[in-house]
Amino acid sequence: MITSWDLYWITRLDQIEFFLCLIFFVGALVLIVIAAMSAAENDERPKWALKWMYILLAIGLITIFIPNTKTMVAILFVPKIVNNETVQQIPENAAKFIDMKLKEWISDLNKSEKEKSK
Repeated sequence: MITSWDLYWITRLDQIEFFLCLIFFVGALVLIVIAAMSAAENDERPKWALKWMYILLAIGLITIFIPNTKTMVAILFVPKIVNNETVQQIPENAAKFIDMKLKEWISDLNKSEKEKSK
């Protein structure tokens, strides 16, 4: 059973994903600048930079596997709707509308994934 708390966290997934991406990119930029400045001064690679690089890599990998809100809704609710006998008996017009909305969401999801990959 899906609770209100589950729904709250489902709606927060986009913001969590954005926040982690922001940390990753800003952290990577800061790490590169500071490591380059430190390397220029000492003529050697700073030892601490490798540790922070691993932390940023972990954040980046976590970000990849966090689903966005639309994906999570599809994961949780579509199987319940499809397998529900009452829902299977709804009028044909409603089924067409639901099909249209799902196609729209999938199209939006594909567009956002293409934008992220650029």
